[in-house]
Amino acid sequence: MKSILLTLLIITASQLQAVVTVGFGDCNHDNIADALDDVINGDANEIRVVNNLNYMENLALVSLDVDIIGGYTSCENAEANIKNPEAVFNLFSPDDNLSVIRIIGDQPSTINLENMNVQQGRHGILVANTTVNLTLKNVRTLQNSKSGVTFNGGAQTVVLDNIMIDQNSDSGLACSGPMNSITIIGNSELINNTSLAFGGGMLVNNGCQVNVSSTSITGNSAERQGGGVYVSSGAQVNLHGVNIQSNVALGDIIGGGAGVYATDEGTSVTLTQSQLSNNTTSLSLNEAGSGGAFYATKGAEISGHGLRLEGNGAGLNNAFRIRNNASLLLTQSRILNHNLVQGALGSVDSGGTVTIENSIISDNVNTDGADYIVAAKGSDTTLNMSYVTLTDNNVSTSSIYGEDASINISSSIIYEDQLVFADGGMVSFNITCALVNETDSFTADGTVQVGNPLFVDANNGDYHLQASSPAIDFCTSAANVNVTYPGDIDGQSRGYDQDGVDNGGVYDLGADEYQAGAYDLIFEDDFEGDN
Repeated sequence: MKSILLTLLIITASQLQAVVTVGFGDCNHDNIADALDDVINGDANEIRVVNNLNYMENLALVSLDVDIIGGYTSCENAEANIKNPEAVFNLFSPDDNLSVIRIIGDQPSTINLENMNVQQGRHGILVANTTVNLTLKNVRTLQNSKSGVTFNGGAQTVVLDNIMIDQNSDSGLACSGPMNSITIIGNSELINNTSLAFGGGMLVNNGCQVNVSSTSITGNSAERQGGGVYVSSGAQVNLHGVNIQSNVALGDIIGGGAGVYATDEGTSVTLTQSQLSNNTTSLSLNEAGSGGAFYATKGAEISGHGLRLEGNGAGLNNAFRIRNNASLLLTQSRILNHNLVQGALGSVDSGGTVTIENSIISDNVNTDGADYIVAAKGSDTTLNMSYVTLTDNNVSTSSIYGEDASINISSSIIYEDQLVFADGGMVSFNITCALVNETDSFTADGTVQVGNPLFVDANNGDYHLQASSPAIDFCTSAANVNVTYPGDIDGQSRGYDQDGVDNGGVYDLGADEYQAGAYDLIFEDDFEGDN
């Protein structure tokens, strides 16, 4: 019995010794730096900070295993570990030339930071050339003269949970280094950050990997490229359920990319179930614009599935520009409500490749002399469109423009007031198994017909097919599409043979595969209307 009691006393003493409290009153310390001395001396590994002071400190965490946790309204609550989730503490830098928190050191460490505002330093949090497992939860970094959070070099595994990075002056989040992996979750926000060059919201380069879900990247700006997200030098960024909205890239002669800018071979950006809206560039010296939603160049790859692109491209630019051996793949997506001020809704040139599948391009409006909707120009440039519904757009000349490029359209509907195609010379234009509004502007084979696709309610943006549509069961064989997302815009399987319909095949044209009585999903999701 005495042995058991002694063991319990030792465990209890050890637990008490592992925690140190900071704040005004009966806490162990009145500043965090003194509490860190306890951690360095091995007397504690958790610092609980009370929110009754504004802490003016620059903290250096050098090869330390430590938890610095806010959320306490009193020293007594801190001792008892009674948290109030609203009780964040404020950590200010007394010297704006120094980062508020620096995480460095030549030994691996594990660090958790929780419930705090980190502000008015050089960087809010700088993690440099170290090996660390780092978690930031309910942390806000704001009004720092450089980035809100920077991860540079080393081998860093980071989770950012319910964070807000806002009003920082040189990128909200920056990450560089092939051994660094950043995960952002928990309804986080990167908002109202600026950059004098690249990546207002997020700057990711040199092989860093970033995975983002349920996050808003809004109102950021860059003087040059990547108002929302800038990715380069072999970095990998995956975005799921992300809202990229109202970001601005001022741009220059090499383009803007207000939503997402990607450059360099080996660089990739993947977006799923996300929305890009009202991202704009304010300057373009390129005749085809600067890419409100996307700009990719120098072999970079952007792919998007289940996206809604809306209202990007105001100013002297368009929704996307893909060039210099870069590529864009869009599947099961909607591209709409863009201002076609100069040139096309989207353009591909100088050896770029754009592939659009199982998607709708509609309601894009000519505001100042736009000639065409999608353009492909330059040798080794390719535009592929399969199972696309392109309708109710307003431009002056043609739906598709080609010049010194290869354009391939299959299993699609083009139903507009203007011509289907404008030939700028030396273009390979191949269109098969399609329903179009005219065939005078190109040479059509027997698989291309003129006719009204009979949409359910085009006036209200419902481009499903009516039961009597001639686009149903039109093609004898399936178009070649990305194997990961082969279904129609609602995710339904292709090749549904509709009873009582004999239009020559079993595969429907356009974004929608008609299935009588089936529930169509894409028009009921949160990207529709005012939901």
